[in-house]
Amino acid sequence: MKKNKSVRIIDNNEFVTKRKKTVEQILQLNKDLENNLLQLKISEEQLQTIFRSAPEAVVVIDEEGIIVKWNPKAEAIFGWTAAEVIGKNLHEVIIPERFREAHQKGFKHFMETKEGPVLNKLRELPALRKNNTEFDAGISISPMLLKSKYFLIGFISDITEQKLIEKKLIEYKHFFNHTADFACIANMQGYFEILNPNFEKILGYSEKELLKHQFVNLVHPDDLDSTLKEIEKLKTGAITLNFTNRYRQKEGSYLWFNWNITPEPVTGKLYAIARDITGQKKIEDALKQKSEELVHINNELEQFVYMASHDLQEPLRTISSFVELIDEQYSEKLDNDANQYLQFIVTATSKMQNLIKDLLDYSKVARNITFAIVDCNNILKEVIAEMGASIKESNAKITYAILPILKGNDIKLKQLFQNLLSNAIKFRKKNTTPEIKITVEEKDNEYLFCIKDNGIGIDEQYFEKLFIIFQRLNNASDYPGTGIGLATCKKIVALHNGKIWLKSKLGEGSTFYFTISKENLNK
Repeated sequence: MKKNKSVRIIDNNEFVTKRKKTVEQILQLNKDLENNLLQLKISEEQLQTIFRSAPEAVVVIDEEGIIVKWNPKAEAIFGWTAAEVIGKNLHEVIIPERFREAHQKGFKHFMETKEGPVLNKLRELPALRKNNTEFDAGISISPMLLKSKYFLIGFISDITEQKLIEKKLIEYKHFFNHTADFACIANMQGYFEILNPNFEKILGYSEKELLKHQFVNLVHPDDLDSTLKEIEKLKTGAITLNFTNRYRQKEGSYLWFNWNITPEPVTGKLYAIARDITGQKKIEDALKQKSEELVHINNELEQFVYMASHDLQEPLRTISSFVELIDEQYSEKLDNDANQYLQFIVTATSKMQNLIKDLLDYSKVARNITFAIVDCNNILKEVIAEMGASIKESNAKITYAILPILKGNDIKLKQLFQNLLSNAIKFRKKNTTPEIKITVEEKDNEYLFCIKDNGIGIDEQYFEKLFIIFQRLNNASDYPGTGIGLATCKKIVALHNGKIWLKSKLGEGSTFYFTISKENLNK
């Protein structure tokens, strides 16, 4: 009896110990379970946060292609809300109709075999929005096994803009490599980074040589300061337009480049296009040299004309004086033929004197000319006053608008108005009162003057000839003059940075136009 009782007590103690241990294990398991549930809940919340805030459209479909998840980014990209698409087949929602049949066959084959170039690879496919417009989509697909059920997660991006950029880059690359110009990308430190083939082809250096040294090392020493100043401007973000300098070729000669450069302050890159203008520069230099030579020749000719005209006056005066003496002392002793010959000499001498005087005036047009502020109204009043006799004799009517105050030479402008008004009166119709109207129109950079008459008019074929020295269109006996007046007008207008022209019809009068620049500040 004692033995059995003793055994029962031992068993009871073991049972209590085991139960206590089991309870502790259950409590620990329960605690672990609570922790696991909490972690699971946290993981689920994190997963939902990631799903909602993902920068890509996240779409989950089941084995039948039915949409079960549709995040906010998918709503933004496709235009469908989650409520509108969950439960629908993916093919009907985002696949363009012309691709649906092929897409469904491929999807079915993959789900049956789990084989195909689909998973975890970025593919570019056309996709469809709710408004039935298509766009380029980048799609990556990953598998997910949940509760023994197979799902696919699609990560989708709108890559339309990226595709456009790629297209532009391809076009730029094509332009970069095939343009006749020099194209390059450089940095603010003064080194080339990318060069198109023209640099090697034209300059003669290899690309390695060009990339090794700073690009200013190739600049002509005389252009170095201006080039460095232009680089400093680029560092401030300013764009360079039509900057020219010379670059050394490998064999030692220099080429003229015309640069257009756009800086990118964020990256510190310089995007540049240069054009070889060496040929153009040679032409410009040759024209400049010719222009300087012509100016020199013209000055010499003007000096010669001035001196010749001045020196010719004296012998003509002598001839005229002696002819007059012969006429006074011997006219009664000479026969009619001799007296007529003397009259021819007097007339020719007088004509020659007038011609030389006009030529002398023409040669003086550009000599020692200075500019000041002048009132054209006062100039015109002086001209009309000095022409009083011819105006009265012809009964001419002159009307004019208010004229401008401008910068010019008052003596030359007075001569200009006088020549044009004299011509308008001289070349009047017979038995017709001359009517002359003067108007002016202010333009952005100049004044446009207009002098209109009702005279005999001019045939259009002679318009250009009118402004050439010594050119006459009419008989000297009917309309006296030397043919220098309009040539002088053209020269005066040119000195004021202007132009002169006319409109006319034979028998219907003439209108002379001339411009006077507002920018005569360099005179």
